[in-house]
Order: sequence, then C-alpha cells, then structure tokens
Amino acid sequence: MRASQRSRLLRAVAAGLLLLALATLHHAPLAPRGQTFIQVMLPYWRTRRQAPFSALVDDVSSLNDATLRAEFDKVINLAQFDDSAKYKIVSNFAIANQDFSQEPACVAVQISLNHVSKLLEFVMHWPAAISLSLFAAGTDFYFAVLYIRFLRKCFPRIRNQVTWHLAFPTRMTPNVSDLELLRVDFECSASLDELDKFMAGVPRDYREVARRRRGVKYPQNVLRNVARRGCRSEWVVCPDVDMVFPRSGNTYESLAAFLRKSETNRCQMCAFVFPVYEIENKDHVVPKDKHDLLQFVANNSARQYHIEVFEPNQACSKLKNWEAIARNNSAESTEVRVAYEVKYKFWYEPVYVTKQGSPKFDERYVGYGMTRNTQALEMALSGYRFFLLDNTFLSHLWGFQHKNRSDLARSRQTSHNHRLFCSQHVRELAVRFDSDKFKLLKMQHRYYTQFKIAVQQSTKQINLRFHPDYFNFEDLNNTMDGYDNYVQPAFDGNS
Repeated sequence: MRASQRSRLLRAVAAGLLLLALATLHHAPLAPRGQTFIQVMLPYWRTRRQAPFSALVDDVSSLNDATLRAEFDKVINLAQFDDSAKYKIVSNFAIANQDFSQEPACVAVQISLNHVSKLLEFVMHWPAAISLSLFAAGTDFYFAVLYIRFLRKCFPRIRNQVTWHLAFPTRMTPNVSDLELLRVDFECSASLDELDKFMAGVPRDYREVARRRRGVKYPQNVLRNVARRGCRSEWVVCPDVDMVFPRSGNTYESLAAFLRKSETNRCQMCAFVFPVYEIENKDHVVPKDKHDLLQFVANNSARQYHIEVFEPNQACSKLKNWEAIARNNSAESTEVRVAYEVKYKFWYEPVYVTKQGSPKFDERYVGYGMTRNTQALEMALSGYRFFLLDNTFLSHLWGFQHKNRSDLARSRQTSHNHRLFCSQHVRELAVRFDSDKFKLLKMQHRYYTQFKIAVQQSTKQINLRFHPDYFNFEDLNNTMDGYDNYVQPAFDGNS
C-alpha cells in the first residue's frame, strides 16, 4: 500500500472515531472537574448495555455448581477497593433496564438491608434514574442478591429505574461455602416480610455474621460516593432513602424544567436545596404539593426535619419563611423556582441537587455523625452557594424523630467522628483553603475548653466522648457572624 493510500486510510479511521465519540457525547453527561474523557465514558458505555452485570441477578436454577461458582468468582474478583482499601465495591451489579441519559437529574442513595423495603415507597415518587449502593457484609451479600433479584423480577419500576452497586468490608468477603443460598427463589406473591423471615431462619453461619456485624460501622459516606459515581446525569440529588419527593404527578417534570433553564445552568457552583420535613402519620401519606404540606404543618402532622434530634440540621433553611411565601402569594403556582438564598452556617446538612463535580463526602467519617455537614462545609469553603427551592420538598415519612439516648453504639460513633473533626479535619481545612472563613479553629478551641466533655476512664485508656447535646449552638453561632456579608441577596444564574 502506498504512503498516500495509507495516509488517507488513517484519516478516514480517525474521522470515524471522532464521529463515534461526538455521537456518544451527544447523549453522555458532561465530565466532572478533575475527570478525563475516558474515566467518564467507560462506565457510561458499560451502562448503555442495559443488562445486568452479573448473571446472579437472574434465575440461577439452570446453572450448575461450576457455573454458579464461576459467576460468583467473577463478581468478587471484579470488586474494587475504595480509597481506604477497607471496603470493596461492585459497581453496576444490576443495571436499570431503561435509558435515562436524556434526563437532567439522577438520584444517588445508599441503603442497608434492613431498609430495603423503603425503596418501594421511594421509587413511586421519583420517575427517573436511581443509582443505589447497598451495604452487604459477609453473608449479607447473598441476601442482598436475593433482594435485588426479587425486586427486579416483581417491581417494574425498580427493574427499569434502579442501578445497583454492592459494597462489603474487605475483611468480610462473602464465604463461598454459603453459595447455595443464591439458589433460593421467591415468587412475586411473596412479601418482603417473608424474605426477612427466611433470612432470620438461616442457621449458624448467618447468626455468626450477624454477631460480627455488630462491630462493623455503616460506611454512609463511602456508599454515598459510590452511588454518586453511578449517576450518568449532569445533576445529582443525594437524599436518604426514607426521604421521598411529593406525590404530585408533575413534580419531577417541574424540577427537570428548572434544571434545563439557561440561568440555572449558568451557575456552575450552585446547590439547590430541598426543604425537608418530618411527617407524622400512621398511613405514610405523602403530601402531594406545597399546599398539602402546609395543611400537614397546620395540623401538627409535619415539622422541620430533625428539629428535636439536631435542630441545626435544617435551621439555615428558615422553613417558616419558606412556608410564608405561599401564604403571601395570591396566585398559587407549582413551578419549581428559587425561593431565596440560604445563609450558610456550619452544622447545616442540606439535601440539594447540584452539578457533577461537587466535593466528595469525606469517607473517614464512618457510622453516625459529621457525615453530611462536613461535605456541605467543604462546598461552602469551595465557593458554592445554596438556594432553597420553592414548590418542591422532601418528606421523611416514618414519624417524628426523637432523641434516643439508649443507643450507645450510635453515641460512640458520633463521639468518635466529632473527635476526628475537632482534632484533625478542622486544621486540614484551614491549611487546604488557606483561611479560616467560618472561624472553625476558634470553634475548635471553644469545643475543647468551654463545652461539656464527658471523660470515661478505664484501666487501659481514656475515652473522650463528645455529643451535640453538649453544645450551646446559639452561643456558637454568635462567634461566627463575620462571614455573613459574603452571601449574595438573589439568584441570578451567576456563580
């Protein structure tokens, strides 16, 4: 072949590859900051297959023992370490059947086995893509597969919308001796309660794992990051699975229309916050719109989320002001829009929709405490602005939340994470951002010297225990007023 012919052939191949890349990019999400084209596109091309990653998701009754073992080994061998190497992640274990690549937003949620049933309610109020990470330690891995298989087979919404990712501790890899559990199958006439009873009845191996699992902390932030990476849309929402959207049929369409607006897209570093309420009703009735929610509030059946457990959680949203907007407007509207800009203060734990590329959740925080608010803090330090949305909200359906002082394991985890934040993370942030914008170093000093510290002594160690109950938040916030003037008064689409 002559040199000129070779050159023409190479140009033709290059042009074909370029057209393929451009055609794919037309349907693919934008690359988040810090990621290359290949890093973004490889998982995207994989999900375009629209088929389960593992044959374990399907009916395995036709598989012989050798084939079943080979499928199991494939899943375990392809699991990747997280950044700490304490956990292994199986991404895209089961992929949603429906293609949502043209939709602007995706929900990223994390879940444990004992809350899987809440997914049925959640998916009824969100019609687009859901990226879900499920924690499955030891034998729980097999039970997770049974749950996924059952839910995909019997619930079309879950089969079409939910992409599943699995995570388990590196030291608690599923035992191959329990492989026969995967041959159990449930008909759609069964209920989740029957699955739970079956799992509780599995003999000693399961009980041994359950005993060991009590010492395994739930890695919320690892799972949140896994779920966020699984989203292929430009915008991501990261609620908890027990927070559901309004039941009005046009809620998602109105939100999608808002996210497609040019002024919304111009703001690269904006987080649009959902008001979050606790709903107290035995029938788990979801408010259909803001007007309906306000009726719940008037009847004392709804209130600000965590107002009793941890009031600063949603305090910055100033929901009384948000509620007053509807009362002051003579013409009611269901259009999702910005209500007002939120004045950020530390301890705020907003649930928001933002573009891909926002700071990760800090994976050092395992279990309860400091998981959401530290991520929101990094966003604020990075220059993100928070805007509260009107005519949409999230409802926590499972009753009013109350303080549970008898949960010692949760208290220890919270204390450990507070210690980590005050002794290490505060200084890291000051060095990384070359400033102490929110006066956290001063807060750290006050934390150690002026707030109540419970000290437990034993023969081997001294255990410092910190808990939010020991804070005087009003006094603390009075020391942090110097940053108020950085907030801009209105949303104009510019960051």
